[in-house]
Amino acid sequence: MPNNVKRLLIVLICSMLTITRLSAQIQIGVTGNYSGPVQRYASFADGLWGGGLTVRYSLKPQLVVGLTTRYFTYGESFSTGFAQGNTRSSELRLAGEVDYFLTTSKLRPYAGIEAGLYRSTFRLDTTIPLVESTTYSSNDFGFAPKIGVQYAMSPAIALNAEVGYHLVIFRSTTSRSLLLSAGVFFTIAK
Repeated sequence: MPNNVKRLLIVLICSMLTITRLSAQIQIGVTGNYSGPVQRYASFADGLWGGGLTVRYSLKPQLVVGLTTRYFTYGESFSTGFAQGNTRSSELRLAGEVDYFLTTSKLRPYAGIEAGLYRSTFRLDTTIPLVESTTYSSNDFGFAPKIGVQYAMSPAIALNAEVGYHLVIFRSTTSRSLLLSAGVFFTIAK
């Protein structure tokens, strides 16, 4: 992510936090996630399972900002006539988010966007002579428009589900994936 985008995101979040009322709430969420590709020559079933953590801060009863992190990993072993080994893929997403809740009732649908850093790593370990391991990693910028719904089971606990359309911008191409997320959010009144 370019330094200017990082600075803008930090300044935006810090300034929003300083101008809010003292009655604001903080939500901490733990989610399970599935991210599947939705582009040509890819199958949604070839996606990755992962977990996430989100911290949201309400600026107004219906407007929240936050930070979310998600981690996905996949490993596989292989064996051919001349080599054995394994592969390991992982992706870490760290993003800022802004969500707007359409209601203030128990059932709260929302729309939002998140943007931030997408770090991908691929490692290949083999028993091929002269090639024992190879690692590739990249840091890219991505963003995702999203929709979701939150249901308050009590003033302190809510169930949350969302769908996001993630676009990751590489040097010469754009990757597209659909993220399905579900989890529990805990509300801390300030």
